[in-house]
Amino acid sequence: MKNLRLIPDILRHEPIVKAIFTYDRELIALVKSQKGARWSQTLQSWYFSKKDFQLNSFYQSLQGKVYLDYSKLNENTSSHTPKNIISKAPKNTVVLPKAYKEQLILKRYSQNT
Repeated sequence: MKNLRLIPDILRHEPIVKAIFTYDRELIALVKSQKGARWSQTLQSWYFSKKDFQLNSFYQSLQGKVYLDYSKLNENTSSHTPKNIISKAPKNTVVLPKAYKEQLILKRYSQNT
C-alpha cells in the first residue's frame, strides 16, 4: 500500500497542509482530484490551505487506497517558529546588517544613506 504523510507548514505567510509522498502517477491523480489541492514548485509538493482543509473528507476519499499518516497535524505547532517567516521590525525603523553598520560608521555616513 502507498504511503502519504500530511504535514503542517507555511507558504507565503499562510498556514498550509503539505502532502508528502513518493512519485506515483496514481497517487498524484488521487491528490489532484481533492478539493483545494495545489502544487507548489517552491516546496516541490502538493498542498492544501489549512483553513479550507477537511481531514475527515480527505481521509474518507483515500481510505483503502493509501496509508494516511496525519499524526503531525495533531501536534501543537505553535511551539516552533516556521522557518520561512521573518519577524518584522516596527515601522519607521531601519534594520541594517552589522557589517554594513560598521562600514557606515567608518565612513561617517548617515544610516539613511
